[in-house]
Amino acid sequence: MQSPDQSIISLMDEIKNAIVDHFQNHFSARGVRPVPNNMNSKRINSVDSEDLVREFLEEEVLRAV
Repeated sequence: MQSPDQSIISLMDEIKNAIVDHFQNHFSARGVRPVPNNMNSKRINSVDSEDLVREFLEEEVLRAV
């Protein structure tokens, strides 16, 4: 017979594993995803590209939360 604490820990581990599995399955690439015919796949310029990989400013983070 397990102690009540062990049951809770076991349940928490099961929940954690289920959540991790869900998001790994949801965001993992599996084969080729269909692309709608009317979707334009344009490229962004180098300035916008650099903006995507820069570090966030503290004020941007504070505004977002």
